[in-house]
Amino acid sequence: MCTQDFRGEMLPQWETLLRKLFPIALPNSVSWNRLDDIFAILQELVTTADICHMLLPSSGGIDIDRVARSPDSRCIDIIDHGHIHTMVPKLLTCEIFKDSLEHSYFRLECSSLAPEGDTESPNIKDEELVRLRDGTYTSRIGWDDGVTYDEHGYEIELPKGAKLATRYMGGIFVFVCKASKFGQSGEAYDGLQNTMSAAEFRDHIRLHWI
Repeated sequence: MCTQDFRGEMLPQWETLLRKLFPIALPNSVSWNRLDDIFAILQELVTTADICHMLLPSSGGIDIDRVARSPDSRCIDIIDHGHIHTMVPKLLTCEIFKDSLEHSYFRLECSSLAPEGDTESPNIKDEELVRLRDGTYTSRIGWDDGVTYDEHGYEIELPKGAKLATRYMGGIFVFVCKASKFGQSGEAYDGLQNTMSAAEFRDHIRLHWI
């Protein structure tokens, strides 16, 4: 599918999603801080397949297959092709540009989360582990070979239901329409949102992309 066709298909779906969330009138900005509300809004974002990307705090971005409640009641899980991304939501804000709906976005600010794995770095931003079916974690070492290690260091087969999981110690995530001009740019995946305040990031999108 060419870029023009992709935009022609996706942008109307993004607008439909926004108008579904705000059927009376589109606000300029609206925020949610209750976990249940944040979870419900994020679930709406994945009702239309392949419409948005989640931009990660450091760099890069992922597709979203589904959103789930985490074994840790403070957290939510965002799943991309079986890979779990776990964070503690603090504030979700929808920023709308009525003259350029394609560049409207959702900004998720997350609270701190203590590392589960062994780390000597006090400034760790995320950690990749293996989550077992009971919600506990083990080292990622051995994942590629389908094994883990017991308390004595002996190699054992990974239990059924084990999933690769990235836990985020905090940070800012942004959900954008992947067909938007910003969403298709390299800049979107540089972690820019994690270096700016909410107001600065909105102003940046307005100034440089609209």
